[in-house]
Amino acid sequence: MPTIWQAWAPAKCRLLAWLFVQNRVLTADRLLARRWPNSYFCPLCMRNLETAEHLLVECPWSTALWFRVADKFGAASLRPDTWNLPLASLPSWLASLSALVGDPAKTAKSLALLVIWTIWRERNARIFRGSHRSPDVAAREVFDEAAAWALAGCRHIRCRE
Repeated sequence: MPTIWQAWAPAKCRLLAWLFVQNRVLTADRLLARRWPNSYFCPLCMRNLETAEHLLVECPWSTALWFRVADKFGAASLRPDTWNLPLASLPSWLASLSALVGDPAKTAKSLALLVIWTIWRERNARIFRGSHRSPDVAAREVFDEAAAWALAGCRHIRCRE
């Protein structure tokens, strides 16, 4: 998937996104298929069975994070209300980011990987450490991390004031 491998992001973020696209992330639905014990429900909203698609694009907690990041960076393509839901698949959603061109596209692609990484980290923190953050706190983490990425060479990431 060119969007993932060509975006400016640390390797760990690109690898995680690639695992999501390949449906290889051990979300509750995959654990259930292997008959491994799990809590079944999305740890972010506690409403639905946790699937990769739910976790990244359908969960209300994740949706709130996507909106905050899209608005802060002026990346309209990251706003969930612009997505054609229900999504056929995560690869098609990421491919839609590939259709964008120029600096806004570079920003959207890199930020998408950062948001995916942040959602996954929040999910794991809730499961393994019992900690809970609001989407506002997670968004501030994304803004800080994006600023660090900009200092590290990701020059196209710029916040709208």
